[in-house]
Amino acid sequence: MMSGPVRKIFIRRAAVIGLTLCLLLCACGNQAASSESESLPQTAADMTEGESPAVGTETEESPALPSQTEALRQHQAGDPQAVAIFSENYSFTQGEILYLYCVFYDQYYYYTYFGDVDFLEMVGEYAERCLYYCEAGRAAGIPFDAEDEAFMDQYRRDLEEQAAEYNWDVDTFLSQCFLTEVTYAEVEAAIRKIHYSEKAYDALVYGAPTQQDVEEEFESNLIGYACFDYIYFNLLDGEDIPSSLIQEEKARLNEAASLDDFKACIRLFLQETEPSLTEEDTEKRLEEFLEAHTVKAAVWHDDDISSWAFGGAKAGDICLMEDKELNRLFAYYLIEAPHKGENWEDEIRTVLAKQAEEDFLEDAAERYPVQKDESVLESIALYPEETEAAP
Repeated sequence: MMSGPVRKIFIRRAAVIGLTLCLLLCACGNQAASSESESLPQTAADMTEGESPAVGTETEESPALPSQTEALRQHQAGDPQAVAIFSENYSFTQGEILYLYCVFYDQYYYYTYFGDVDFLEMVGEYAERCLYYCEAGRAAGIPFDAEDEAFMDQYRRDLEEQAAEYNWDVDTFLSQCFLTEVTYAEVEAAIRKIHYSEKAYDALVYGAPTQQDVEEEFESNLIGYACFDYIYFNLLDGEDIPSSLIQEEKARLNEAASLDDFKACIRLFLQETEPSLTEEDTEKRLEEFLEAHTVKAAVWHDDDISSWAFGGAKAGDICLMEDKELNRLFAYYLIEAPHKGENWEDEIRTVLAKQAEEDFLEDAAERYPVQKDESVLESIALYPEETEAAP
C-alpha cells in the first residue's frame, strides 16, 4: 500500500495529461502524445467499442524499420476491450487502464522512485476520480465543444509527427514507448475522458468560488497569501568598520524619510568604508548593491522583517533591526507593503479547490457510484523488472 504523500503526487488535477506529454518526450527517445477527434462517448458501450483509427499507417515510402524496434517487455494476455472500471455512462477498458499504468510506471521510474508503490491501485483511484467528474460534468450539461476537439486533434497530430520520425505507425510508436501492447485507440479513449474530467473539475470545483469568495479568503489570511518588497543592508557586513561610523550611519538612517534618503545613506556608507572609490565607482557599486539587496515578492516567515512588514508598516517606511548576539545590524526600506502577488488568485483558488474537492468526491461517490471488475484489473500483465518479455 502506498503512503499518502506518494499517492498525492499523482492523484491531482491534470496529472495524466501532463505526465503523458512529459513521458513521451523521454521514453524510448520518445516525444509527444495524441488522440482521435470524435464526439465524447456517452455510454459505457460507446467507450469500449469501435475500430482503431487508421492513422500513421505504414506505406511503401515510409515502412517501419524492424531494426529499430525492441522486444516488448511484457505481452498482454487479457482482453483489452473488457471493461475494468465503470460508472453509469462512462468506463475505462483494460487497455486504457494498461495505458495509464504504463504512464505512471515509466514516469515514476524516470523521475524518482520512492519505494514500494502499488501502481495499479494508484491508476484505479485516478480513473475513479475521472469518472466522477465525467458524470458530474454530464449532469451539469458541460459540453465537449469545438475547442476540446481542437485539443484532441492537436494531440493526435503531435503523436503522428513523432511516430513518423521513426518511420513507424502510431501503434508501433506507442508499443515501443511502453514496450507492451498499448494502442492508439486506447490512448485516445483514455485522454478524451481525462480531458473532459479536467474540464468538469475546472467548472465545478476550481472555478466555483466567486471573486468575492477569493477576495474574502485573501483578506482573512494575509500572512498566507500576501507578499512584500523591500531593500536591506547589513551595516556590520565587513571587518574593521569603526563603531563611530556605525553610529553615524544609524543616526542618518533614523532621520531618513524617503527612498532617496535611504539610497543616500547607503552611498555615503560605501564611500566611508571604501575611501578609494571614485564618484563613478561609487554610483556603480550603489547600483550593483541595490540590485543584489532588493527582495521582491517576499512571503511571510516567522522572523522580525515579516513581523514588521505585516505589522502595519507602510510603503516608504525604514526600520533598523539589531541582533547583538549574532552581531547583525540590518536596515530595511519597505518598497511595497503586503499586497497581492502575481499568482495570488490561482493560489487561493487552488487552496479553496482542495477543500471543495474533498466534499465533491464524497458526494460524487454517492451520486455516481463507480464499480471495478477486479478480475479484469488483475489480468493486466504488469511487466516486472526481472521478467523477460515473451518471444
